[in-house]
Amino acid sequence: MNTSTKLVLITAALLSTPAWSKSECRGNWSIDVDRSNTQYKSDLSAYIPVYLQMSSDVQQCRFPVSFVYVNNKQKSHLRAFNHQLNLTVLDRNFHQLNYRQNKGFQLNLERGAVTKFWLKVNQAKMASSGLYNGILELSMRLGDDEQSKKAKVQLDVPAFVAFRSSGNNPMLKSKGHSSYRFSLGNLQSNKTYRADFDLLSNSNVRLVIKQKYGELRLHSEQKIAIPYKLDFNHKPVNTKSTFQFENSGNIKKWGIPMEVSLGNIDFARAGSYRDTITVEVKALP
Repeated sequence: MNTSTKLVLITAALLSTPAWSKSECRGNWSIDVDRSNTQYKSDLSAYIPVYLQMSSDVQQCRFPVSFVYVNNKQKSHLRAFNHQLNLTVLDRNFHQLNYRQNKGFQLNLERGAVTKFWLKVNQAKMASSGLYNGILELSMRLGDDEQSKKAKVQLDVPAFVAFRSSGNNPMLKSKGHSSYRFSLGNLQSNKTYRADFDLLSNSNVRLVIKQKYGELRLHSEQKIAIPYKLDFNHKPVNTKSTFQFENSGNIKKWGIPMEVSLGNIDFARAGSYRDTITVEVKALP
């Protein structure tokens, strides 16, 4: 009698489980990609926060399973023209989610109305400038029902450029932000003086060289001057010259020499001679 009663109770429980599960798994949910709060960390990657909003019915569902990917289940990524940035998916605490073949990253739902996760765009700070796009797709199985929703993902990698001295040149002294003093010392006839610079950018660059006088003028008497020849990146500069640098990759560094060449100065008046050279750099979209 006792055995028969136990079997009946177990059978009733098993039969009632699917019906109970279906009723509990009906509800609404949505995904929100918060592009305005993208974070960058020391690994130079971009972290885009995403929120999965769930109604109370969904929260009460037993054993919900969800998967997320961007553009491609096999390898999530964002694209801009011919450039691609790979990405992974992290939980709220920045732990990488498990990847399932042909499904994407498995996202475990948190308790409560919101599950937060991150799209980690690898090495975004090192990427070529541009607007990278992708479609995030999140699928969720609630009992016997499977739903899928999509959201747009965008990451704007801005163009930047830096121009700075390269190596240790005792004649080149920094005078603060983006300013240098190139001291030639005691001038000598037919001598060339050189300083090296680095140009760093993730985009194409336009560079303009300007000379204030185009000659070395005596500081105490501006009418007296010593002519000189200026070469920038092995090309002559004539008062104002424009150079273009093409970048088809990610961050690129160009080594740029600047050379000042004097002629015969044997009959020049003694004193301090000066000129001002201005280098304007602009990152192009």
